[in-house]
Amino acid sequence: MDGKFPYNLSIERTILAEILLNKNTSNLIFYKVREEFFYVESHKHIFKAAKQIYDEKTEVNIDIVCDRLKLAGLLEPLGGVKTLIDLINTIVITNDIETYIVLLIDKYLRRQVIDAGNKIQILAYQSFDSIESLFDEAETILFRITQDKPTSNLLLTSEVLLETFVDLEKRSLQSTYSGIKSGFFDLDMLTQGFQKSDLIIIAGRPSMGKTAFALNLVRNVAELQDLPVAIFSLEMSRQQLIYRLLSTESQVVHSKLRTGNVNRDEWYAVSKAINVLANLKIYLDDTPNLSLISIRTKVNALNIKHGGIGMIVLDYLQLLSDPNARDSRVQELSRLTRGLKILAKEFDTPILVLSQLSRSVESRVNKRPLLSDLRESGCVSGDMRLYLHDYNKYTTIENFLKNKIKKSLLVLKHLNHSYLCHLVSIKRGFSTGIRLLYRLELFSNHVLKLTIKHKVLTLRGWISLDNLCSKDLLSSLDVTNLSKFLYFSLFDNSPRKRLIPNLSFAIIKSIDVDGYNLSYDLWVPSYNNYFINNSCVHNSIEQDADLVLMLYRDSYYTENVNDDITEVIVAKHRNGPVGTINLIFDPKTVTFNNFMF
Repeated sequence: MDGKFPYNLSIERTILAEILLNKNTSNLIFYKVREEFFYVESHKHIFKAAKQIYDEKTEVNIDIVCDRLKLAGLLEPLGGVKTLIDLINTIVITNDIETYIVLLIDKYLRRQVIDAGNKIQILAYQSFDSIESLFDEAETILFRITQDKPTSNLLLTSEVLLETFVDLEKRSLQSTYSGIKSGFFDLDMLTQGFQKSDLIIIAGRPSMGKTAFALNLVRNVAELQDLPVAIFSLEMSRQQLIYRLLSTESQVVHSKLRTGNVNRDEWYAVSKAINVLANLKIYLDDTPNLSLISIRTKVNALNIKHGGIGMIVLDYLQLLSDPNARDSRVQELSRLTRGLKILAKEFDTPILVLSQLSRSVESRVNKRPLLSDLRESGCVSGDMRLYLHDYNKYTTIENFLKNKIKKSLLVLKHLNHSYLCHLVSIKRGFSTGIRLLYRLELFSNHVLKLTIKHKVLTLRGWISLDNLCSKDLLSSLDVTNLSKFLYFSLFDNSPRKRLIPNLSFAIIKSIDVDGYNLSYDLWVPSYNNYFINNSCVHNSIEQDADLVLMLYRDSYYTENVNDDITEVIVAKHRNGPVGTINLIFDPKTVTFNNFMF
Protein backbone atom coordinates (compact mmCIF):
# COMPACT_ATOMS: atom_id res chain seq x y z
CA MET A 1 0.00 0.00 0.00
CA ASP A 2 1.44 3.40 -0.97
CA GLY A 3 -0.37 5.42 1.70
CA LYS A 4 -2.74 7.04 -0.77
CA PHE A 5 -4.98 4.28 -2.10
CA PRO A 6 -5.42 0.69 -0.87
CA TYR A 7 -4.02 -1.97 -3.18
CA ASN A 8 -1.96 -5.15 -2.93
CA LEU A 9 0.88 -5.57 -5.40
CA SER A 10 1.33 -9.26 -4.68
CA ILE A 11 -2.36 -10.04 -5.34
CA GLU A 12 -2.34 -8.19 -8.66
CA ARG A 13 0.84 -9.97 -9.80
CA THR A 14 -0.49 -13.38 -8.73
CA ILE A 15 -3.67 -12.98 -10.78
CA LEU A 16 -1.74 -11.88 -13.86
CA ALA A 17 0.68 -14.80 -13.45
CA GLU A 18 -2.30 -17.18 -13.29
CA ILE A 19 -3.57 -15.75 -16.57
CA LEU A 20 -0.20 -16.25 -18.29
CA LEU A 21 0.60 -19.72 -16.88
CA ASN A 22 -2.59 -21.52 -15.86
CA LYS A 23 -5.21 -21.73 -18.58
CA ASN A 24 -7.48 -23.76 -16.25
CA THR A 25 -8.29 -20.63 -14.23
CA SER A 26 -8.59 -18.18 -17.14
CA ASN A 27 -12.36 -18.57 -17.54
CA LEU A 28 -12.99 -17.75 -13.89
CA ILE A 29 -10.61 -14.77 -13.84
CA PHE A 30 -11.88 -13.19 -17.05
CA TYR A 31 -15.48 -13.68 -15.90
CA LYS A 32 -15.02 -11.97 -12.52
CA VAL A 33 -12.16 -9.49 -13.05
CA ARG A 34 -12.20 -6.22 -14.95
CA GLU A 35 -9.34 -3.98 -16.03
CA GLU A 36 -10.14 -1.22 -13.54
CA PHE A 37 -9.81 -3.62 -10.61
CA PHE A 38 -6.03 -3.30 -10.95
CA TYR A 39 -4.31 -0.31 -9.35
CA VAL A 40 -0.88 -0.49 -11.03
CA GLU A 41 -1.08 1.04 -14.51
CA SER A 42 1.20 -1.56 -16.14
CA HIS A 43 -0.99 -4.34 -14.71
CA LYS A 44 -4.05 -2.76 -16.33
CA HIS A 45 -2.38 -2.83 -19.76
CA ILE A 46 -1.25 -6.45 -19.37
CA PHE A 47 -4.74 -7.58 -18.31
CA LYS A 48 -6.38 -5.59 -21.11
CA ALA A 49 -4.17 -7.22 -23.76
CA ALA A 50 -4.75 -10.69 -22.29
CA LYS A 51 -8.51 -10.15 -22.17
CA GLN A 52 -8.54 -9.12 -25.82
CA ILE A 53 -6.71 -12.29 -26.77
CA TYR A 54 -9.09 -14.37 -24.65
CA ASP A 55 -12.14 -12.78 -26.29
CA GLU A 56 -10.71 -13.75 -29.69
CA LYS A 57 -10.85 -17.42 -28.58
CA THR A 58 -7.03 -17.62 -28.69
CA GLU A 59 -4.90 -19.27 -26.02
CA VAL A 60 -3.42 -16.69 -23.66
CA ASN A 61 0.33 -17.06 -23.06
CA ILE A 62 3.31 -14.81 -22.45
CA ASP A 63 4.46 -14.76 -26.10
CA ILE A 64 1.09 -13.68 -27.54
CA VAL A 65 0.57 -11.08 -24.80
CA CYS A 66 4.04 -9.64 -25.55
CA ASP A 67 3.20 -9.42 -29.26
CA ARG A 68 -0.11 -7.69 -28.54
CA LEU A 69 1.52 -5.15 -26.22
CA LYS A 70 4.27 -4.53 -28.80
CA LEU A 71 1.66 -3.97 -31.51
CA ALA A 72 -0.02 -1.39 -29.29
CA GLY A 73 3.32 0.33 -28.61
CA LEU A 74 3.13 -0.49 -24.91
CA LEU A 75 5.70 -3.25 -24.43
CA GLU A 76 8.81 -1.07 -24.11
CA PRO A 77 7.15 1.60 -21.89
CA LEU A 78 6.13 -1.26 -19.55
CA GLY A 79 9.74 -2.48 -19.28
CA GLY A 80 9.89 -4.96 -22.15
CA VAL A 81 9.62 -8.72 -22.07
CA LYS A 82 11.59 -8.76 -18.82
CA THR A 83 8.55 -7.34 -16.96
CA LEU A 84 6.37 -10.32 -17.90
CA ILE A 85 9.17 -12.83 -17.24
CA ASP A 86 9.73 -11.35 -13.78
CA LEU A 87 5.99 -11.54 -13.22
CA ILE A 88 5.79 -15.29 -13.74
CA ASN A 89 9.11 -16.08 -12.07
CA THR A 90 8.47 -14.29 -8.79
CA ILE A 91 4.93 -15.54 -8.17
CA VAL A 92 3.94 -18.99 -6.96
CA ILE A 93 0.82 -20.42 -8.65
CA THR A 94 -2.01 -20.74 -6.11
CA ASN A 95 -4.74 -23.34 -5.75
CA ASP A 96 -7.15 -20.75 -4.34
CA ILE A 97 -7.42 -18.09 -7.03
CA GLU A 98 -10.98 -17.17 -5.97
CA THR A 99 -9.68 -15.81 -2.65
CA TYR A 100 -7.20 -13.62 -4.53
CA ILE A 101 -9.98 -12.33 -6.79
CA VAL A 102 -12.12 -11.44 -3.76
CA LEU A 103 -9.19 -9.53 -2.21
CA LEU A 104 -8.51 -7.73 -5.50
CA ILE A 105 -12.12 -6.59 -5.71
CA ASP A 106 -12.09 -5.58 -2.04
CA LYS A 107 -9.18 -3.19 -2.65
CA TYR A 108 -10.87 -1.81 -5.77
CA LEU A 109 -14.13 -1.07 -3.93
CA ARG A 110 -12.24 0.62 -1.10
CA ARG A 111 -10.57 2.91 -3.65
CA GLN A 112 -13.99 3.63 -5.14
CA VAL A 113 -15.36 4.59 -1.72
CA ILE A 114 -12.39 6.93 -1.11
CA ASP A 115 -12.89 8.52 -4.54
CA ALA A 116 -16.64 8.90 -3.86
CA GLY A 117 -15.87 10.58 -0.53
CA ASN A 118 -13.61 13.08 -2.26
CA LYS A 119 -16.27 13.86 -4.86
CA ILE A 120 -18.92 14.34 -2.17
CA GLN A 121 -16.57 16.63 -0.25
CA ILE A 122 -16.13 18.79 -3.36
CA LEU A 123 -19.90 18.85 -3.88
CA ALA A 124 -20.44 20.05 -0.31
CA TYR A 125 -18.42 23.20 -1.07
CA GLN A 126 -20.45 23.96 -4.20
CA SER A 127 -23.69 25.94 -4.29
CA PHE A 128 -26.85 23.87 -4.68
CA ASP A 129 -30.45 25.00 -4.98
CA SER A 130 -31.25 22.97 -1.88
CA ILE A 131 -29.64 20.57 0.55
CA GLU A 132 -31.90 17.86 -0.89
CA SER A 133 -30.19 18.29 -4.28
CA LEU A 134 -26.83 17.81 -2.62
CA PHE A 135 -28.05 14.66 -0.88
CA ASP A 136 -29.48 13.27 -4.12
CA GLU A 137 -26.19 13.81 -5.93
CA ALA A 138 -24.22 12.25 -3.08
CA GLU A 139 -26.58 9.25 -2.99
CA THR A 140 -26.18 8.84 -6.75
CA ILE A 141 -22.39 8.66 -6.40
CA LEU A 142 -22.57 6.04 -3.65
CA PHE A 143 -25.30 4.10 -5.47
CA ARG A 144 -23.04 3.69 -8.50
CA ILE A 145 -20.50 1.92 -6.31
CA THR A 146 -23.04 -0.56 -4.95
CA GLN A 147 -24.37 -1.20 -8.46
CA ASP A 148 -20.83 -1.67 -9.74
CA LYS A 149 -20.04 -4.26 -7.08
CA PRO A 150 -19.32 -7.50 -8.95
CA THR A 151 -21.47 -10.43 -7.95
CA SER A 152 -21.73 -14.00 -9.14
CA ASN A 153 -25.18 -15.55 -9.31
CA LEU A 154 -24.11 -18.62 -11.26
CA LEU A 155 -25.47 -21.71 -9.55
CA LEU A 156 -25.53 -25.36 -10.54
CA THR A 157 -28.96 -26.67 -11.46
CA SER A 158 -28.66 -29.19 -8.61
CA GLU A 159 -28.34 -26.35 -6.09
CA VAL A 160 -31.40 -24.55 -7.46
CA LEU A 161 -33.39 -27.80 -7.60
CA LEU A 162 -32.62 -28.56 -3.96
CA GLU A 163 -33.68 -25.05 -2.96
CA THR A 164 -36.86 -25.38 -5.04
CA PHE A 165 -37.70 -28.79 -3.57
CA VAL A 166 -37.45 -27.47 -0.01
CA ASP A 167 -39.65 -24.49 -0.96
CA LEU A 168 -42.19 -26.76 -2.70
CA GLU A 169 -42.38 -29.07 0.32
CA LYS A 170 -42.95 -26.11 2.62
CA ARG A 171 -45.78 -24.79 0.45
CA SER A 172 -47.48 -28.19 0.18
CA LEU A 173 -47.51 -28.56 3.96
CA GLN A 174 -48.81 -25.05 4.60
CA SER A 175 -51.25 -25.01 1.64
CA THR A 176 -50.54 -21.30 1.13
CA TYR A 177 -50.16 -19.12 -1.91
CA SER A 178 -46.68 -18.81 -3.34
CA GLY A 179 -46.72 -15.03 -2.99
CA ILE A 180 -47.97 -12.31 -0.65
CA LYS A 181 -51.77 -12.40 -0.36
CA SER A 182 -53.61 -9.27 -1.47
CA GLY A 183 -56.70 -9.95 0.67
CA PHE A 184 -58.89 -10.28 -2.44
CA PHE A 185 -59.73 -13.97 -2.87
CA ASP A 186 -60.31 -14.12 -6.61
CA LEU A 187 -57.22 -12.05 -7.38
CA ASP A 188 -55.06 -14.26 -5.16
CA MET A 189 -56.52 -17.36 -6.80
CA LEU A 190 -55.52 -16.06 -10.24
CA THR A 191 -52.07 -14.68 -9.35
CA GLN A 192 -51.15 -16.95 -6.40
CA GLY A 193 -50.43 -13.72 -4.52
CA PHE A 194 -47.89 -11.01 -5.31
CA GLN A 195 -44.57 -12.71 -5.94
CA LYS A 196 -41.41 -11.38 -4.34
CA SER A 197 -39.13 -9.46 -6.71
CA ASP A 198 -42.06 -8.82 -9.11
CA LEU A 199 -42.78 -5.45 -10.70
CA ILE A 200 -46.57 -4.97 -10.72
CA ILE A 201 -48.23 -2.17 -12.66
CA ILE A 202 -51.73 -0.99 -11.69
CA ALA A 203 -53.09 1.02 -14.60
CA GLY A 204 -56.29 2.89 -15.35
CA ARG A 205 -57.73 6.14 -16.58
CA PRO A 206 -57.98 9.07 -14.10
CA SER A 207 -60.61 8.64 -11.31
CA MET A 208 -60.87 4.90 -11.94
CA GLY A 209 -59.70 4.15 -8.39
CA LYS A 210 -56.02 3.27 -8.81
CA THR A 211 -54.87 4.96 -5.59
CA ALA A 212 -57.84 3.62 -3.61
CA PHE A 213 -57.14 0.10 -4.88
CA ALA A 214 -53.44 0.40 -3.98
CA LEU A 215 -54.25 1.65 -0.47
CA ASN A 216 -56.66 -1.25 0.06
CA LEU A 217 -53.89 -3.62 -0.99
CA VAL A 218 -51.42 -1.89 1.35
CA ARG A 219 -53.79 -2.19 4.30
CA ASN A 220 -54.42 -5.89 3.61
CA VAL A 221 -50.76 -6.76 3.05
CA ALA A 222 -49.67 -4.87 6.19
CA GLU A 223 -52.21 -6.82 8.24
CA LEU A 224 -51.40 -10.24 6.77
CA GLN A 225 -47.63 -10.13 7.39
CA ASP A 226 -45.22 -8.42 9.78
CA LEU A 227 -42.83 -6.70 7.37
CA PRO A 228 -43.29 -2.97 6.65
CA VAL A 229 -45.02 -1.58 3.57
CA ALA A 230 -43.71 1.66 2.06
CA ILE A 231 -45.85 4.09 0.04
CA PHE A 232 -44.15 6.76 -2.07
CA SER A 233 -46.80 9.24 -3.16
CA LEU A 234 -45.72 11.78 -5.76
CA GLU A 235 -49.31 13.02 -6.29
CA MET A 236 -51.15 13.06 -2.93
CA SER A 237 -49.96 14.40 0.42
CA ARG A 238 -49.59 12.08 3.40
CA GLN A 239 -52.66 13.71 5.02
CA GLN A 240 -54.77 12.87 1.97
CA LEU A 241 -53.56 9.28 2.05
CA ILE A 242 -54.30 8.98 5.79
CA TYR A 243 -57.83 10.33 5.32
CA ARG A 244 -58.42 7.68 2.65
CA LEU A 245 -57.06 4.92 4.88
CA LEU A 246 -59.23 6.17 7.76
CA SER A 247 -62.33 6.24 5.59
CA THR A 248 -61.72 2.69 4.40
CA GLU A 249 -60.96 1.38 7.89
CA SER A 250 -63.78 3.21 9.73
CA GLN A 251 -66.33 3.04 6.86
CA VAL A 252 -67.10 6.71 7.51
CA VAL A 253 -67.84 8.65 4.33
CA HIS A 254 -64.62 10.21 3.05
CA SER A 255 -66.16 13.64 2.46
CA LYS A 256 -67.35 13.77 6.11
CA LEU A 257 -63.85 13.12 7.36
CA ARG A 258 -62.47 15.87 5.15
CA THR A 259 -64.98 18.40 6.50
CA GLY A 260 -64.92 17.12 10.11
CA ASN A 261 -68.72 16.74 10.01
CA VAL A 262 -68.93 13.45 11.95
CA ASN A 263 -71.40 12.36 14.62
CA ARG A 264 -70.71 10.53 17.88
CA ASP A 265 -70.96 7.01 16.46
CA GLU A 266 -68.70 7.96 13.57
CA TRP A 267 -66.14 9.40 16.01
CA TYR A 268 -66.09 6.05 17.80
CA ALA A 269 -65.51 4.22 14.48
CA VAL A 270 -62.71 6.63 13.58
CA SER A 271 -61.03 6.09 16.98
CA LYS A 272 -61.09 2.33 16.47
CA ALA A 273 -59.70 2.77 12.95
CA ILE A 274 -56.84 4.91 14.27
CA ASN A 275 -55.91 2.20 16.78
CA VAL A 276 -55.90 -0.48 14.06
CA LEU A 277 -53.88 1.56 11.55
CA ALA A 278 -51.40 2.68 14.21
CA ASN A 279 -50.41 -0.94 14.77
CA LEU A 280 -49.72 -1.58 11.09
CA LYS A 281 -46.23 -1.01 9.70
CA ILE A 282 -47.23 1.36 6.91
CA TYR A 283 -44.70 4.05 6.01
CA LEU A 284 -45.70 7.13 3.99
CA ASP A 285 -43.45 9.42 1.96
CA ASP A 286 -44.90 12.35 0.03
CA THR A 287 -41.61 13.93 -1.04
CA PRO A 288 -42.08 15.62 -4.44
CA ASN A 289 -39.69 15.04 -7.36
CA LEU A 290 -38.49 11.71 -6.00
CA SER A 291 -35.73 9.91 -7.88
CA LEU A 292 -35.04 6.20 -8.03
CA ILE A 293 -31.85 6.79 -6.03
CA SER A 294 -33.80 8.46 -3.20
CA ILE A 295 -36.36 5.64 -3.11
CA ARG A 296 -33.61 3.04 -2.90
CA THR A 297 -31.89 4.87 -0.04
CA LYS A 298 -35.10 5.13 1.98
CA VAL A 299 -36.11 1.53 1.31
CA ASN A 300 -32.65 0.35 2.29
CA ALA A 301 -32.99 2.16 5.64
CA LEU A 302 -36.31 0.37 6.26
CA ASN A 303 -34.80 -2.93 5.19
CA ILE A 304 -31.96 -2.56 7.70
CA LYS A 305 -34.36 -1.53 10.48
CA HIS A 306 -36.92 -4.32 10.00
CA GLY A 307 -34.89 -7.04 8.31
CA GLY A 308 -36.99 -6.98 5.14
CA ILE A 309 -39.67 -5.15 3.15
CA GLY A 310 -43.22 -6.45 2.69
CA MET A 311 -44.14 -4.34 -0.32
CA ILE A 312 -43.33 -1.02 -2.01
CA VAL A 313 -45.98 1.19 -3.67
CA LEU A 314 -45.23 4.08 -6.02
CA ASP A 315 -48.00 6.54 -6.96
CA TYR A 316 -47.43 7.11 -9.79
CA LEU A 317 -44.88 6.24 -12.54
CA GLN A 318 -45.28 9.30 -14.77
CA LEU A 319 -44.34 11.61 -11.86
CA LEU A 320 -41.10 9.78 -11.09
CA SER A 321 -38.02 11.62 -12.34
CA ASP A 322 -34.42 10.90 -13.23
CA PRO A 323 -32.23 13.93 -12.36
CA ASN A 324 -29.50 12.70 -14.71
CA ALA A 325 -31.79 12.09 -17.71
CA ARG A 326 -30.49 13.48 -20.97
CA ASP A 327 -32.76 11.68 -23.42
CA SER A 328 -36.47 11.68 -24.21
CA ARG A 329 -39.17 11.26 -21.55
CA VAL A 330 -40.25 7.99 -23.15
CA GLN A 331 -36.74 6.54 -22.87
CA GLU A 332 -36.53 7.92 -19.34
CA LEU A 333 -39.72 6.07 -18.33
CA SER A 334 -38.42 2.87 -19.88
CA ARG A 335 -35.21 3.23 -17.91
CA LEU A 336 -37.14 3.93 -14.71
CA THR A 337 -39.30 0.81 -15.06
CA ARG A 338 -36.13 -1.20 -15.56
CA GLY A 339 -34.65 0.41 -12.45
CA LEU A 340 -37.77 -0.43 -10.44
CA LYS A 341 -37.55 -4.06 -11.57
CA ILE A 342 -33.92 -4.18 -10.41
CA LEU A 343 -34.99 -2.62 -7.10
CA ALA A 344 -37.66 -5.30 -6.62
CA LYS A 345 -35.07 -8.02 -7.17
CA GLU A 346 -32.52 -6.35 -4.90
CA PHE A 347 -34.89 -6.16 -1.92
CA ASP A 348 -36.76 -9.36 -2.86
CA THR A 349 -40.15 -7.67 -2.54
CA PRO A 350 -43.06 -6.85 -4.88
CA ILE A 351 -43.18 -3.27 -6.14
CA LEU A 352 -46.58 -1.87 -7.13
CA VAL A 353 -46.42 1.03 -9.57
CA LEU A 354 -49.50 3.05 -10.51
CA SER A 355 -49.62 4.27 -14.09
CA GLN A 356 -51.91 6.32 -16.29
CA LEU A 357 -53.33 4.81 -19.45
CA SER A 358 -53.22 6.58 -22.79
CA ARG A 359 -56.22 8.60 -23.97
CA SER A 360 -56.78 6.16 -26.83
CA VAL A 361 -59.16 4.29 -24.50
CA GLU A 362 -61.67 7.13 -24.77
CA SER A 363 -61.83 6.95 -28.56
CA ARG A 364 -63.00 3.33 -28.67
CA VAL A 365 -66.54 2.00 -28.46
CA ASN A 366 -65.41 -0.71 -26.03
CA LYS A 367 -63.51 1.26 -23.43
CA ARG A 368 -62.12 -1.67 -21.51
CA PRO A 369 -58.36 -1.08 -21.42
CA LEU A 370 -55.92 -3.20 -23.39
CA LEU A 371 -52.28 -3.89 -22.68
CA SER A 372 -51.37 -1.75 -25.67
CA ASP A 373 -52.99 1.26 -23.93
CA LEU A 374 -50.19 1.14 -21.39
CA ARG A 375 -47.51 1.46 -23.98
CA GLU A 376 -46.15 4.83 -24.91
CA SER A 377 -45.59 3.85 -28.51
CA GLY A 378 -48.28 1.65 -29.96
CA CYS A 379 -47.80 -0.93 -32.68
CA VAL A 380 -46.70 -1.31 -36.30
CA SER A 381 -47.86 -3.21 -39.36
CA GLY A 382 -46.49 -6.70 -40.00
CA ASP A 383 -45.35 -5.82 -43.53
CA MET A 384 -42.91 -3.17 -42.27
CA ARG A 385 -39.33 -4.09 -43.14
CA LEU A 386 -36.44 -4.69 -40.73
CA TYR A 387 -32.83 -4.59 -41.89
CA LEU A 388 -30.87 -7.73 -40.89
CA HIS A 389 -27.28 -6.57 -40.70
CA ASP A 390 -25.80 -10.08 -40.44
CA TYR A 391 -27.50 -11.09 -43.70
CA ASN A 392 -27.24 -7.65 -45.32
CA LYS A 393 -30.88 -7.84 -46.38
CA TYR A 394 -34.39 -6.75 -45.38
CA THR A 395 -37.24 -8.87 -44.05
CA THR A 396 -40.77 -8.07 -42.87
CA ILE A 397 -41.68 -8.13 -39.18
CA GLU A 398 -44.08 -11.02 -39.84
CA ASN A 399 -41.31 -13.07 -41.45
CA PHE A 400 -38.87 -12.07 -38.71
CA LEU A 401 -41.16 -13.45 -36.01
CA LYS A 402 -42.36 -16.46 -38.02
CA ASN A 403 -38.82 -17.74 -38.60
CA LYS A 404 -37.62 -16.76 -35.09
CA ILE A 405 -34.57 -14.96 -36.44
CA LYS A 406 -32.20 -14.00 -33.61
CA LYS A 407 -29.68 -11.95 -35.56
CA SER A 408 -28.67 -8.35 -34.94
CA LEU A 409 -30.90 -5.39 -35.68
CA LEU A 410 -30.06 -1.70 -35.69
CA VAL A 411 -30.99 0.57 -32.79
CA LEU A 412 -30.05 4.13 -31.89
CA LYS A 413 -28.45 5.66 -28.82
CA HIS A 414 -28.50 9.41 -28.36
CA LEU A 415 -25.18 10.74 -27.09
CA ASN A 416 -23.91 14.33 -26.88
CA HIS A 417 -26.22 15.69 -29.58
CA SER A 418 -25.27 12.91 -31.98
CA TYR A 419 -26.42 9.35 -32.58
CA LEU A 420 -24.62 6.06 -32.23
CA CYS A 421 -25.89 2.92 -33.88
CA HIS A 422 -25.76 -0.40 -32.04
CA LEU A 423 -26.43 -3.93 -33.20
CA VAL A 424 -28.58 -5.85 -30.72
CA SER A 425 -30.80 -8.91 -30.68
CA ILE A 426 -34.51 -8.27 -30.19
CA LYS A 427 -35.66 -9.87 -26.94
CA ARG A 428 -39.19 -10.68 -28.01
CA GLY A 429 -41.77 -9.89 -30.67
CA PHE A 430 -45.51 -10.36 -30.39
CA SER A 431 -48.81 -9.58 -32.03
CA THR A 432 -50.99 -6.91 -30.40
CA GLY A 433 -54.17 -7.82 -32.28
CA ILE A 434 -56.19 -6.03 -34.93
CA ARG A 435 -55.54 -2.30 -34.67
CA LEU A 436 -56.42 0.79 -36.72
CA LEU A 437 -53.22 1.67 -38.62
CA TYR A 438 -52.20 4.92 -40.28
CA ARG A 439 -50.01 5.32 -43.36
CA LEU A 440 -47.24 7.91 -42.98
CA GLU A 441 -45.42 8.71 -46.23
CA LEU A 442 -42.17 10.71 -46.45
CA PHE A 443 -40.69 12.61 -49.38
CA SER A 444 -37.77 10.17 -49.11
CA ASN A 445 -40.26 7.58 -50.46
CA HIS A 446 -40.28 5.67 -47.16
CA VAL A 447 -43.69 4.57 -45.86
CA LEU A 448 -44.57 3.70 -42.26
CA LYS A 449 -47.75 1.94 -41.12
CA LEU A 450 -48.40 2.31 -37.40
CA THR A 451 -50.98 3.15 -34.76
CA ILE A 452 -51.90 6.71 -33.84
CA LYS A 453 -49.95 6.62 -30.54
CA HIS A 454 -46.73 5.19 -31.93
CA LYS A 455 -43.73 7.47 -31.45
CA VAL A 456 -41.24 8.18 -34.21
CA LEU A 457 -37.87 9.94 -34.05
CA THR A 458 -38.02 13.55 -35.27
CA LEU A 459 -35.78 16.59 -34.94
CA ARG A 460 -37.98 17.52 -31.95
CA GLY A 461 -37.34 14.13 -30.35
CA TRP A 462 -39.80 11.22 -29.94
CA ILE A 463 -43.26 12.36 -31.12
CA SER A 464 -46.42 10.24 -31.36
CA LEU A 465 -48.17 10.12 -34.72
CA ASP A 466 -51.16 12.15 -33.50
CA ASN A 467 -48.85 14.97 -32.36
CA LEU A 468 -46.86 15.31 -35.57
CA CYS A 469 -47.12 18.58 -37.51
CA SER A 470 -46.44 19.32 -41.17
CA LYS A 471 -43.07 20.88 -40.32
CA ASP A 472 -41.73 17.83 -38.51
CA LEU A 473 -38.78 15.98 -40.03
CA LEU A 474 -38.56 12.21 -39.46
CA SER A 475 -35.39 10.16 -39.14
CA SER A 476 -34.21 8.47 -42.32
CA LEU A 477 -31.21 6.17 -42.62
CA ASP A 478 -29.57 4.44 -45.57
CA VAL A 479 -28.56 1.33 -43.64
CA THR A 480 -26.88 -0.30 -46.66
CA ASN A 481 -24.07 2.29 -46.48
CA LEU A 482 -23.34 1.71 -42.80
CA SER A 483 -20.24 -0.36 -43.57
CA LYS A 484 -18.48 2.83 -44.72
CA PHE A 485 -18.67 4.31 -41.26
CA LEU A 486 -17.29 1.60 -38.98
CA TYR A 487 -14.92 2.61 -36.25
CA PHE A 488 -12.95 0.45 -33.84
CA SER A 489 -10.84 1.16 -30.78
CA LEU A 490 -7.44 -0.47 -30.33
CA PHE A 491 -8.64 -3.03 -27.80
CA ASP A 492 -12.28 -3.27 -28.87
CA ASN A 493 -12.92 -4.86 -32.24
CA SER A 494 -16.60 -5.38 -31.48
CA PRO A 495 -18.76 -4.33 -34.47
CA ARG A 496 -21.71 -3.54 -32.21
CA LYS A 497 -21.08 0.20 -32.03
CA ARG A 498 -21.15 2.34 -35.14
CA LEU A 499 -21.25 6.06 -35.85
CA ILE A 500 -24.06 7.28 -38.05
CA PRO A 501 -22.91 10.42 -39.88
CA ASN A 502 -25.47 9.69 -42.60
CA LEU A 503 -28.55 9.81 -40.35
CA SER A 504 -30.81 12.34 -42.06
CA PHE A 505 -34.33 13.65 -41.54
CA ALA A 506 -37.06 13.61 -44.20
CA ILE A 507 -40.14 15.79 -44.68
CA ILE A 508 -43.62 14.34 -44.15
CA LYS A 509 -45.55 13.97 -47.40
CA SER A 510 -48.88 12.69 -46.05
CA ILE A 511 -50.65 10.89 -43.19
CA ASP A 512 -53.74 8.84 -44.07
CA VAL A 513 -55.85 6.09 -42.51
CA ASP A 514 -54.63 2.71 -43.80
CA GLY A 515 -57.33 0.56 -42.18
CA TYR A 516 -57.59 -2.19 -39.58
CA ASN A 517 -54.92 -4.85 -39.73
CA LEU A 518 -52.90 -7.23 -37.58
CA SER A 519 -50.23 -5.26 -35.71
CA TYR A 520 -47.03 -6.11 -33.85
CA ASP A 521 -44.60 -4.77 -31.30
CA LEU A 522 -40.98 -5.64 -30.54
CA TRP A 523 -39.12 -5.63 -27.24
CA VAL A 524 -35.64 -4.11 -27.42
CA PRO A 525 -34.25 -3.82 -23.84
CA SER A 526 -32.15 -0.77 -22.86
CA TYR A 527 -32.51 1.02 -26.22
CA ASN A 528 -36.30 0.85 -26.65
CA ASN A 529 -36.24 1.60 -30.37
CA TYR A 530 -35.68 -0.08 -33.73
CA PHE A 531 -35.72 0.73 -37.46
CA ILE A 532 -38.61 -0.08 -39.77
CA ASN A 533 -38.47 0.95 -43.43
CA ASN A 534 -35.29 2.90 -42.60
CA SER A 535 -36.98 5.11 -39.98
CA CYS A 536 -36.48 4.85 -36.22
CA VAL A 537 -39.55 4.11 -34.03
CA HIS A 538 -40.00 3.55 -30.30
CA ASN A 539 -41.34 0.50 -28.45
CA SER A 540 -43.02 -0.54 -25.18
CA ILE A 541 -42.51 0.60 -21.58
CA GLU A 542 -44.43 -2.27 -19.92
CA GLN A 543 -41.74 -4.77 -20.92
CA ASP A 544 -40.22 -4.99 -17.41
CA ALA A 545 -43.54 -5.62 -15.64
CA ASP A 546 -44.23 -9.12 -14.33
CA LEU A 547 -47.90 -8.42 -13.64
CA VAL A 548 -50.16 -5.74 -15.15
CA LEU A 549 -53.54 -5.04 -13.51
CA MET A 550 -55.98 -2.69 -15.25
CA LEU A 551 -59.03 -1.19 -13.56
CA TYR A 552 -62.30 -0.69 -15.42
CA ARG A 553 -65.70 0.40 -14.13
CA ASP A 554 -68.59 0.50 -16.59
CA SER A 555 -70.48 3.10 -14.54
CA TYR A 556 -67.64 5.56 -15.17
CA TYR A 557 -68.57 5.73 -18.87
CA THR A 558 -72.25 4.77 -18.97
CA GLU A 559 -75.02 6.94 -17.51
CA ASN A 560 -77.76 5.40 -15.38
CA VAL A 561 -75.50 2.46 -14.51
CA ASN A 562 -75.40 2.34 -10.72
CA ASP A 563 -73.50 -0.87 -10.16
CA ASP A 564 -70.25 -0.46 -8.28
CA ILE A 565 -68.56 -3.48 -9.81
CA THR A 566 -64.96 -2.80 -10.78
CA GLU A 567 -63.23 -5.15 -13.16
CA VAL A 568 -59.60 -5.91 -12.34
CA ILE A 569 -58.18 -7.06 -15.65
CA VAL A 570 -55.00 -9.13 -15.36
CA ALA A 571 -53.66 -8.08 -18.77
CA LYS A 572 -50.17 -9.50 -18.35
CA HIS A 573 -48.99 -12.28 -16.06
CA ARG A 574 -45.45 -13.45 -16.73
CA ASN A 575 -45.76 -16.53 -14.50
CA GLY A 576 -49.41 -17.48 -14.80
CA PRO A 577 -52.78 -17.01 -16.50
CA VAL A 578 -54.49 -13.75 -17.42
CA GLY A 579 -58.16 -13.01 -16.84
CA THR A 580 -60.63 -10.70 -15.13
CA ILE A 581 -61.93 -10.66 -11.56
CA ASN A 582 -64.68 -8.48 -10.09
CA LEU A 583 -64.53 -6.35 -6.94
CA ILE A 584 -67.15 -4.15 -5.29
CA PHE A 585 -66.13 -0.49 -5.03
CA ASP A 586 -67.72 1.97 -2.59
CA PRO A 587 -66.73 5.48 -3.75
CA LYS A 588 -68.04 7.07 -0.54
CA THR A 589 -65.51 5.25 1.64
CA VAL A 590 -63.01 4.54 -1.20
CA THR A 591 -63.21 0.84 -0.31
CA PHE A 592 -62.78 -2.25 -2.47
CA ASN A 593 -64.38 -5.49 -1.26
CA ASN A 594 -64.53 -9.07 -2.48
CA PHE A 595 -67.36 -9.74 -4.92
CA MET A 596 -69.89 -12.16 -3.42
CA PHE A 597 -72.55 -13.83 -5.60
